[in-house]
Amino acid sequence: MVCEVASAAVKNILQYPFAGDAPLIGDGSTVEVNDNLLWARMPVGGGLVSVNIWLFSHDGAWDIIDTGIDSPETVAAWEKIFSSTIQRHAVGRLVLTHGHPDHGGGGQVD
Repeated sequence: MVCEVASAAVKNILQYPFAGDAPLIGDGSTVEVNDNLLWARMPVGGGLVSVNIWLFSHDGAWDIIDTGIDSPETVAAWEKIFSSTIQRHAVGRLVLTHGHPDHGGGGQVD
């Protein structure tokens, strides 16, 4: 109960400039938040609904910041991002903000 009250209080304080235009969770859609910077959201499950993913385009390549968890839903979302947004451009860097699985679990390289 205490966590729910604290969470509600934080939501009332924080301002989300793109809240009305947020990408849908896990459908591979992105929202441009600045020149060359895209925002996507991946599903997590459990008590955490989604994780933010960032794509930064520069010099003909894309840097990916965080990946989401390793799940079929996240893989499907990434396939859509690669087919519609990244297309044939190279991925320059994969940056993981920290070691939690919701941020880097889907960052496997084949």
